[in-house]
Amino acid sequence: MNIARIVLAVIVVLMAGYSIIMREFWLLPYTLIAVGVLQVVNGMVEMKLGRKGFGVISFATAGFVIVVAIVILILA
Repeated sequence: MNIARIVLAVIVVLMAGYSIIMREFWLLPYTLIAVGVLQVVNGMVEMKLGRKGFGVISFATAGFVIVVAIVILILA
């Protein structure tokens, strides 16, 4: 699970960095989806460790971020 977190975090940082440096803003909704998936993985880890409060917050954050990314993709 830690490997998935690290890989997702690296993907998010690379996508965000590329978007900012190259001014390719079409990539940002996909970066948000990757952040949402990262939050889902973080929520699963928190639940596994017994910290249900942080897990629920992570899942709620992931849901919100993914919904926002989908709305951006639909409206764009």
